This record gives sequence, C-alpha cells and structure tokens, in this order.
Amino acid sequence: MTGITSTGMNDIKQVLEDLAEGKISKVEAKQLIKTILRRSPRKIRVKVRSKDGKNVNIVVPTGMIKRAINWVGEEVKEEIRNQVDFSKVEEALEDEDFRGEVIEVTGDDGEVVFVSIE
Repeated sequence: MTGITSTGMNDIKQVLEDLAEGKISKVEAKQLIKTILRRSPRKIRVKVRSKDGKNVNIVVPTGMIKRAINWVGEEVKEEIRNQVDFSKVEEALEDEDFRGEVIEVTGDDGEVVFVSIE
C-alpha cells in the first residue's frame, strides 16, 4: 500500500479491527477502506529498464504530472507520443480508485518502460 500515510494505515487497521469484532459489516469495511485510500495521494511511477543495466525509477505525485511533463523537452515528448497511447494513462488518472500498472512499452532496442499508479 505505497503512498498511504501512517494515519491512513492506522485508519485501515481500525476498520479491520472493527470488522473482526463485528462492529461493522464487510460492505461497510470495504467502503471505509476505499474512502481512506482515496484520500491518500496517488503517485505515478515510471520505470525504465535498459539492456545495458542502466535503470530509472521516477515517482511523481499525480497532482504534479502537468508540471513534470513541462520538464521534458519537446523532442522527447514527441517521441513518447509516437510510441505510447496516453489515453490509458489519462483514463487511469481520472479513475480515483485505480491503482496498478497502466502501460508497458518495449522499444526496438529492448528498453522497457513501465507506467503505474500507486
């Protein structure tokens, strides 16, 4: 549960204890946990694995995505747009409940790029 604050983890623990003690139903526990997760800031992770062993691992809060995109040069942005369907990333970012791998791209040179939301 990457990205959850210690307060969020304590809240989830309390929900699970309440469920175990029969104070709340499974449905109520599920909804409470979803609410706790939603209030935890999500992050987008980009991992690059190159054939030569040089790996990159970048984590950016989803609220910073537009700023992060501005850091990337136009030439790089265009190359990425030609290789990646960003509609999947946009859909995942719009879905507040989504967490997991969004895309995986393998280049001609064997370099692999993973994008996930945590």
